[in-house]
Amino acid sequence: MSVHFEKYQPDDFIPIRYFLVKNYCAFPHPVNWFLTRWNYARYFVVPMLGAWGIAERNCPEPDTSAEAVDKAVRFWEEAIGVWKTDQGEIAGVVCPDEFVPWHTSYGQAFLQRCPGHDEHLLPEMLEYAVQNLTRRDRCRIYVGEHDHALARVATDKGFIRDQNPCIIYREFDLSMLPEPELPPGYSIQSVADGLDLEKLREVGGRSFNHPDPREWPTMRSYESWITAPDYRPKLHLAVVRPD
Repeated sequence: MSVHFEKYQPDDFIPIRYFLVKNYCAFPHPVNWFLTRWNYARYFVVPMLGAWGIAERNCPEPDTSAEAVDKAVRFWEEAIGVWKTDQGEIAGVVCPDEFVPWHTSYGQAFLQRCPGHDEHLLPEMLEYAVQNLTRRDRCRIYVGEHDHALARVATDKGFIRDQNPCIIYREFDLSMLPEPELPPGYSIQSVADGLDLEKLREVGGRSFNHPDPREWPTMRSYESWITAPDYRPKLHLAVVRPD
């Protein structure tokens, strides 16, 4: 089955979503994003970082206008490469995460793929990552320790392994969860219950050790996030205290 390259189009978002779901368990160990990260990158990270500009140096103040968000989304989309079969099915995707040039993580690429195309697809995907997602002559990719096919191709392409661990996947058995025990007056609420997005924004900022409100995710990023195709307000939970 032949595979050809295409630049990403907005209509590819949902087909890639289905591609990630279909292939998440197609390998013995995770090698692809899960669908939540695909949603999160497009609908939260892009508006959050894009508010500070898409130039080498970030803006002194965030721009949360619709125009700024649209510009950031287009910038992210233009960096994505897609490989499709002759039947139009997604076979591989190269995408960025923290994609703006001023961000310290700019220059990293994530390679998603389905089984059966490693030998001829991975070299082309890596070449695309190098050509389109390199920053200051460096391109970083993430390779699972069991992903021997990608590790082999990356070595052939001249990539050098960083010995520090970078991503950890954990799996938990949810069948034996105990009932939550909270202090008197505390409760668990969801966005579906009417949680204040501004307070969630503060928690999001402070939990990443940013006491300055200017460094918190923008309200626009939260407003965008809740429109993501797989967002479920009943599953967005917070512990709320009496005050």
